[in-house]
Amino acid sequence: MKGKIVLCLLVLLISAQACKKITEEWTATKVNGTVINWYTRQPIPYADVKITTVKSPGNSGETLAEFKTDENGNFDYTFHADKDYTYLIGAKKQEACFSGGYPAGLSKGKKNHIEISGYQTTHLKIHIRNNSPYDVYDKICVQYFDYSAHCATGTSIDTVFICGDFLREGSSYQNVHIEVTKNNITTSRDTTIYLYPCDTNYISINY
Repeated sequence: MKGKIVLCLLVLLISAQACKKITEEWTATKVNGTVINWYTRQPIPYADVKITTVKSPGNSGETLAEFKTDENGNFDYTFHADKDYTYLIGAKKQEACFSGGYPAGLSKGKKNHIEISGYQTTHLKIHIRNNSPYDVYDKICVQYFDYSAHCATGTSIDTVFICGDFLREGSSYQNVHIEVTKNNITTSRDTTIYLYPCDTNYISINY
């Protein structure tokens, strides 16, 4: 009888240790939330949400799951988290040029409620040409999207800048600041262009 009791206790102990190990290595993790436009605070319906696994810093990771938000921009997903991995979640919607920015980390074995915010993107292509050169010290500088100015120097300036940025509220107006130096005299002006989402916007500057 004592032998059976000892055997039963031994089996229970082994089972408990096995269950503990499984629980440590694989833990159910829940994540739900909403994907929104950061500027408008409006939800993004049918956005693509992706959860990736990362085992070591700097590792690009592998895709664990991909799914879409509903008509209200909401999502809900449950998965088993491995204790040796880090899990990140992000979102995008290609046809709306929407990007969810940097992926957010998930807490393993817990309920994660996350708001994924992102932006619509656009591109600006600026063509600068020195039409009336004075000397080799001619200088044309252009500043856009609140970034540092791009400058070109010489008599044969003919160059193109291409940049990308986030739209503030759908399509929007953007200021472009221009400075031109010729014969040691600097003049400046500002011009406003209308940016379209999911598109490349062009501006040509001739001096």
